[in-house]
Amino acid sequence: MSPRLYTFQFGRVLLITGSGLEEKRELYSEVFSKPHPVSDFYNKYVFFDVQEIPIDQDSFIVGKLIKYKTKLEDVVIEDSALGTSQVEDAIVAQPEFVLHPYTGIVAFRVMPGKFNASQFKNKFARLIEAAFDNFFISAKVETVNEELKIEEQFNLFTSLHSICLELHPSNPHNNDLWREIDDKIKALGAVEYNQQVVAPEGRSLNKEEVANSEIYAGIIMASDGYGHASIEGIQENGRRVKVTTDDNPIETKTHLDGEPEHLVKQLTQTFKMVWDRVKNEHKDKN
Repeated sequence: MSPRLYTFQFGRVLLITGSGLEEKRELYSEVFSKPHPVSDFYNKYVFFDVQEIPIDQDSFIVGKLIKYKTKLEDVVIEDSALGTSQVEDAIVAQPEFVLHPYTGIVAFRVMPGKFNASQFKNKFARLIEAAFDNFFISAKVETVNEELKIEEQFNLFTSLHSICLELHPSNPHNNDLWREIDDKIKALGAVEYNQQVVAPEGRSLNKEEVANSEIYAGIIMASDGYGHASIEGIQENGRRVKVTTDDNPIETKTHLDGEPEHLVKQLTQTFKMVWDRVKNEHKDKN
């Protein structure tokens, strides 16, 4: 029987930090050095079993993001009668993650029904902020989209009704396709750049002009994990649709045998593929 394969999805951790938190290695050392749980209405979340793994003169951080309930009612049968018992700190899910701290690229196991990708990205970011008591730091995890997928979707539109962009400056490298808008955001001294273009009711944006504008460059930038983009309009099949950079995340299949080094090595090729999309992102690492 073949070993089971698990799906890992790729994202990019975006950090906005205050003075004294610029060094990523020190920042992540603080994040993972001791537990700083966060909670929602039903569950708690915490990083667990985190360790640094050196691979081929590089360094990755491997760990788990635990989702657990402080108290879980479990059905029991006693003397032929149904009852419940309380289970303390019951684990709901514990997806593995692999983080490359310098580039911020993170791969994490997808667990549909237990811990979806949107929930993982939100809680990962909140746990980073919690390590600093939510002072002088803001974190987001954005999807890294399959290369060319968003362009393919754009080309299918026959009518463009609206485009929304939320972008964050690259740190420190960029892609030639979106260098101009990235440099513009950096020159403004902005940590977030939002843009929305909307066509008049019943009409379309000029698709050719959009395709040659910084708006399109911003879509590609978001697709590389530096923000979020959405496009709404009518495609060739006549349907009104909304596509986003969350729709086609980079995913890969891997085995889990409990060995962190083996997990990292299985994911390395996909990490390199993502790095290659952003000019010199990994090669110039200090």
